[in-house]
Amino acid sequence: MPYTYRGSSARLFGSRKTWRRRGACSRRAASWSSRTSASRKERNAPVFAKRLAALGDYYVNDAFPVSHRANASVAAVTRFLPSHGGLSLKEELRNLSRVMRRPRRPLVMIFGGAKISDKLGIFIRFRRAADRFLVGGALANTLLALRGMDMRESLVEKKLPKKVRAILGYRNVLVPEDVVWHGRRAFDIGGRSIRLFSKEIAKARTIVWNGPMGVFENRSYAKGTKAVGAAIAKNRKAFSLAGGGETVTALKKFGFDKRLSFVSTGGGAMLEFLSGKKLPGIVALEKNRK
Repeated sequence: MPYTYRGSSARLFGSRKTWRRRGACSRRAASWSSRTSASRKERNAPVFAKRLAALGDYYVNDAFPVSHRANASVAAVTRFLPSHGGLSLKEELRNLSRVMRRPRRPLVMIFGGAKISDKLGIFIRFRRAADRFLVGGALANTLLALRGMDMRESLVEKKLPKKVRAILGYRNVLVPEDVVWHGRRAFDIGGRSIRLFSKEIAKARTIVWNGPMGVFENRSYAKGTKAVGAAIAKNRKAFSLAGGGETVTALKKFGFDKRLSFVSTGGGAMLEFLSGKKLPGIVALEKNRK
């Protein structure tokens, strides 16, 4: 059963009184966590975690983007210090839980980027809950190739989990009707696909977006990604959520980042949370607060 957060978060995040009393130390602990979680040498080893814990009095995880990693500075350190979730982490979980817990319908989920295997868990988790999956980028290349379309030299994922083929049978999955070619490679979704996707986005009341529709860094192949961002920004009736490095870069590039309901700081962490997986960093906080 995927976990969501329903507003009673004092156990995980601490009370306002606790934050006022421990504020200065909490800020120091959060800063330390952000730096050390990037270390290549870091492992979820108790000995290393205990050494890190000796540097502070309290531990605050305010780094949602790394909370899906079982690292010493994310998980094991909570065994040795009183631990809390930070304010940014609280906002992440609150907004992501809106999608997990009875989202307003229609629910439209938009996926692009490189590997469909990275999003497989969400396709399975939301197979019946999502009204539409809109698929672009190399994810679409892979699905189109599985349908028998000649994608020539386009980026297509070769080593696929067996369950990926099942997505072809999902009636709520829409793939591009046309693509924009750069030589023998598909670099963007085409005009008909833009209109189709924009129409579905306009009807949505909950929107999730992760992954560009094409090579948006090049002006010649940015139309699909820009059009999707514009359609989401235009739909003021929907709760709109986006995340992932390339997606956030595209939103900022086209000036849409301030026009969505929430932009997550996580990519992999967001995908794992929405697929229903337990994030080691969150689980560690829950255990610490018991």
